Amino acid sequence: MPIAHLNWGVLKAPWEDPLVADFVNALDRVNAVAERSPGFLWRMPGEAMEREQTLMHAFGPPERVASSLSVWESAAELDHFVQKTIHGAFMARRDEWFEVLERPQYVLWHVADGHRPTVSEGAARRDTYRARGPSMDAFDFEYARAHGL
Repeated sequence: MPIAHLNWGVLKAPWEDPLVADFVNALDRVNAVAERSPGFLWRMPGEAMEREQTLMHAFGPPERVASSLSVWESAAELDHFVQKTIHGAFMARRDEWFEVLERPQYVLWHVADGHRPTVSEGAARRDTYRARGPSMDAFDFEYARAHGL
């Protein structure tokens, strides 16, 4: 069963500020690597993501929220992309660009074949994760590894 992945962060400055320029300028390159990675199935396009995340004020100030929503064949393939590609190099620099928030700043959950989740759906999973901790309804990479997901 495929895995949906929603992640979010709050930039230290607005999108057009030079402080976050390295992050902003790398997004297309990182997203292109994701889309070529084994196990990648779908990613919400940038314009749609921007529209949806402005409705989710619980993530942070809309003008500084950065988020993505994608679907992968497995958590292991997603984990490989997150840790072992250029994405991992940018994650290592996240404290330069993002405010420190409660971690994890992502949630994983199972979706049906062909399903394209919404940010609202992901926010509900995030709330489930925060309320109950990791479960088959909403989990993190550690839970996924422990359960062979």
